[in-house]
Amino acid sequence: MEFMPERDDSRISIIATLPIGTNLDETTRIMKLIEERTLPIFKEEELKVVMVRAGYGKGTNAAFNDLTDYKARIQIELKMRKYRERSKAEIRDILRKALQGIPGVTYNFTYQSKVASSIGMGSEGATISIEVYGYDFEQSNQYVQNITNNIKNIPGIKDIDISREEGLPEKVVVVNREKASKMGINAYQVANLIKNNVAGYVASRYRFEGDEYDINVRLREADRQTVEQIKSLEVDTLTGKRVKLGNVVDIIDRAGPTAIDRKNHERVVYINCKAEGRALSAVAADINAELTKIPKPQNFYVSIGGSYEDMQDTFNDLLLVLILGGILTYVIMAAQFESLIRPFIVMFSVPTCMFGVSLFMFLTGSQFSVATLLGIIMLVGIVVNNAIVLVDYTDILIQRGWGLREALVEAGTKRLRPIMMTTLTTVLSLIPMAFSGGDGSEMSQPIGRAVMGGMSTGFIFTLIFIPVIYMIVETRREKYSAKHKAKF
Repeated sequence: MEFMPERDDSRISIIATLPIGTNLDETTRIMKLIEERTLPIFKEEELKVVMVRAGYGKGTNAAFNDLTDYKARIQIELKMRKYRERSKAEIRDILRKALQGIPGVTYNFTYQSKVASSIGMGSEGATISIEVYGYDFEQSNQYVQNITNNIKNIPGIKDIDISREEGLPEKVVVVNREKASKMGINAYQVANLIKNNVAGYVASRYRFEGDEYDINVRLREADRQTVEQIKSLEVDTLTGKRVKLGNVVDIIDRAGPTAIDRKNHERVVYINCKAEGRALSAVAADINAELTKIPKPQNFYVSIGGSYEDMQDTFNDLLLVLILGGILTYVIMAAQFESLIRPFIVMFSVPTCMFGVSLFMFLTGSQFSVATLLGIIMLVGIVVNNAIVLVDYTDILIQRGWGLREALVEAGTKRLRPIMMTTLTTVLSLIPMAFSGGDGSEMSQPIGRAVMGGMSTGFIFTLIFIPVIYMIVETRREKYSAKHKAKF
């Protein structure tokens, strides 16, 4: 099973990530190398344009697209599917192989639609998202790494990405509070001194032709390059003396977290990946099997989300719709037949169509998805038509005095042609929908194939299975009526 079929929207989007701390110039150099590797892959009739953006800098645009100086986006616009021999998925697999071998660069092929990008939205998200909940940073990092190592060899998993990145390198100023208090120096003075000398402060404003410009004062760049230069700054004590900052502080190196994700008021780490070449449900089952093998830290728990969670929720909702559709169909037939038994016989044609749907999806190499389930819901109202025609004519013959067996044989003979006509016209008219290869056909094909398969076998089983059920029900009803009359 899968959630939704992937659409060939003629667009491939790749996020390239370099080691944290890489500057924009180095990112730009690597992106030029990637571009040189990418262009020869495409045939002339396939490629429209390749856009490479090395970092978005700071500000709203960077925050919105989750891109910084050490990340870049490669956007590839392809020509429409009808002009290409290779599909988007085939080209994406070739790109994966071609981009391997550049040291320190990881890639994430995002699924992005034209609609999403036109309104400024990013990628549509991972197919499977493993959510690891836990408070302790060190334990969660180790647990997430263990999960990643266990699932990376599962067939069909691509683009494993961990949401919690390595911390950015930073200098941390630690105030020796005992020394500082003896000298009458507090942490605020230290922080303010470093801020004013390194980041600067607004000393005044320059006014020119009605406009004002801030005058920012700070140390020259040459005087604020090293830790020793920062330690040599002097701070005032309560006695009026000046002491070097290095006497009261220690400056240490460490990595600070770039972001802390939370969900339901708990810290969470997302392990995002995609299922390609295998069914989403099969990959998720393998992931669940691997998760049971990994020792879980205390007060930690894991859940699987993303498209897999959406698939389960949507399938449950559509199954409820399917049941309600069957109930409504039964109620309408009960009102028309003025009987509760006849609709019961007709409804036996619905399960028979599932055999055809499964067989047809298997023969065409398709997966069950939301679109397939929509086709099955449509079948509930379509496949019963042939059974209604057969049962109704059988009732008419019995009312004319025919025997039960003779009426069933005659009804099957006389109604064979109209049943075949309605089935063939429906099935043949669905061939373009089920096998067309145009833009957007990925969504319509599962619906067409589900209805074709269900109608094909439903037609055969209706002529064989429904008369048998009719005879069993009527025979037992007659025996019950005869036994009931005998008592009185």
